[in-house]
Formats: sequence, structure tokens, C-alpha cells
Amino acid sequence: MGATDAEQSPSSLRFDFNKAVADARRDFPAATAKVTFFDLDAPDVEAQMKKFYDGLSPADKKNIDDNRYEDPDFLSGKSNPAAWRSKDGTGILMAYGTRTHLSDVEQMAFNPTEAAKHLQYTFQHELGHLVVKNADRHGNYAEHAADAFAVLRGFQSSFMTRRDVKEISDGRAMLGWFNCDVTHITSMSLDALIINPKQKNFMSLTPDETAQLAQRHAEKFSSAYEPVSFVNIWNALPRWGQDDERRAAGLDGLANVVMKTERDSMSFYVAARMLTTAKAKKDAGVPGLAAMDFKGEKWDKVFARIDRAKKSRDIGAEKAVGKDGAVKPKNAVQKLALRLKPFSV
Repeated sequence: MGATDAEQSPSSLRFDFNKAVADARRDFPAATAKVTFFDLDAPDVEAQMKKFYDGLSPADKKNIDDNRYEDPDFLSGKSNPAAWRSKDGTGILMAYGTRTHLSDVEQMAFNPTEAAKHLQYTFQHELGHLVVKNADRHGNYAEHAADAFAVLRGFQSSFMTRRDVKEISDGRAMLGWFNCDVTHITSMSLDALIINPKQKNFMSLTPDETAQLAQRHAEKFSSAYEPVSFVNIWNALPRWGQDDERRAAGLDGLANVVMKTERDSMSFYVAARMLTTAKAKKDAGVPGLAAMDFKGEKWDKVFARIDRAKKSRDIGAEKAVGKDGAVKPKNAVQKLALRLKPFSV
């Protein structure tokens, strides 16, 4: 049986970058055949990256530089985790191997109790970009696919519980509002994975089936599925809201979405998800939210409408997480499949 949240101690999990690479190559041999893996915490990572970069064709060098638009200095050794692949299959996966300190932005995205969970999740997220169909392109679909894939692999390896996934989903909701990062708004598919009544079946999925399920979640919950909802949220958030005034305006915009859209729409769910998460984190004293104000008649009406919606929608997967944080094999066959997985080809 999988460990419950209470049983899972910080010392019970260890992330091994080399093993993660070996597992990726074993489970997805075709997709990773031409992929080079970089441990961003390795002491010689800059030398490794330079050797790889120098061996690329001019076209691939341009491609990789274009893909690193946020941090174009690929050879700095300080690049963020990322995955990239050219048309011929040559690609990279960069992730942390041992890092325990998380930046403020990383903590907002995922702040687990154990560093091993963050390392595992980051690696699997980047791997998802390479193995889930069409997830190697920039956009909301790709992030949904990568996040869903990382969650499924986290369940299967016993690295993650439903409570961990809720924390990631909370972080994605917060980044959507706090940094106006609409590309990484993936809370809908993450919450759906937590709520899914067939969750125990995730444990015996083959690697290919895992990637296919992540693809279906991305297709169903990304901006491409319900573009109107994406536009509603995009318009509600001021661009680059990096100060309290703009963030407050973003909250007002999300409140308008809650009050003016149908409660069964994706727009409503995403806006409600962001607002309830922001209020909960403010109430918990999370730094950076002190200036946000949820008091007054307007906010009473907003949260009253969200509460009415919660009677039929498990917004934020709060009910599902409250049942049991752990995901366990359903039966003896699934338990056996998990034991045999390390030996599968």
C-alpha cells in the first residue's frame, strides 16, 4: 500500500537524477533517444552544456537560442529547468539534481515539505514536454500536458499524494494572478486528476498510457478547448501585474468574471480557483499578500456565489483531498504491476 501523508516522512524520499534519466530512457526509448540530460546542479554542468552546444548545427543553435527567450544565455549554467527538441529529435532536458533552496517564484509554484518532491516533479514536468504529443511547443496546452504527466508519474512512483498535487495546483492558480502567467494556469487539469474517481487505476498505466492520459487532460482543460474562457481570464488580469495596485486590479477583474459568467463554465472555475486560493493564502499570512483586501459587500457577494457553486463543483479539489491524501494501488494486480515496472522494457 502507498504511504499516507502522515506516514510519509521527509527522509523516506530521495531523488536520484541519474535514476530518473535511466527510467526516462527505459520508459520512453524512442522519444529520448537523441535527448541529452543536464543536471543543473552538477559541478561541471557548464562544460557539459558547452560541449553539447558546440556540437549542434547552426540551425539547431538558432532554434535552441530562440527557445530560451527568457534566458537566452544557454551556456551560463544558470538556465531554468527546460526541455527542447529540434525536428530531427535532437533535444535537451535540464532539471535540478540536488537543489534544496527554492526561489520565491518556485515556492509560489510548488512548495512541498520535502525537496525530493520538488526535484522529482520538475524533472517529470520537463520530461512530459518531450513525451506527450505536441507538448514540446510553447503554450497553455503544453503546460497542461507536462503538469498532468508529472502528477501521474508522481502518483506512480509514490512521490506524491493528492495533497501535494493540490499544493502545486494552488501555486499554478497563484502564479496566474500574481505574475499574470496565463500560460501556466493548469489548475483545472490538476484538480481533475485529484478528483477523478478512477484515480487508483493510474497506478498500473504503462508509460505510453500515462502520456496519452496527460494528453487527454491537456486537450480537455487547456485554452485550446474553451478559448472563450481563456480570453475572459486573460482580459481580467492586467499585463505584468508586478505591483500591489495592478494585482488588486487583477483581483477585481477575476471578481467580475465570477459574477458575470455561468457557474459551469471554465472561466468561472478558474477565476473562483484563483480568488479562493489568494484569500486562503492571505488569511494564512503568506508574504506579499498583506495589501490585498477581500472585505466589503462586493467580496461578500463574490464568495457567496463561489460557495453556491461549490455545492455542485469541487472547486480546488478540497473535498477530494479531505478524504485521503494518498493514492494507493486498487488491487493485487496493480500492486504486482508496480513491482514489475522497474524490470519492464
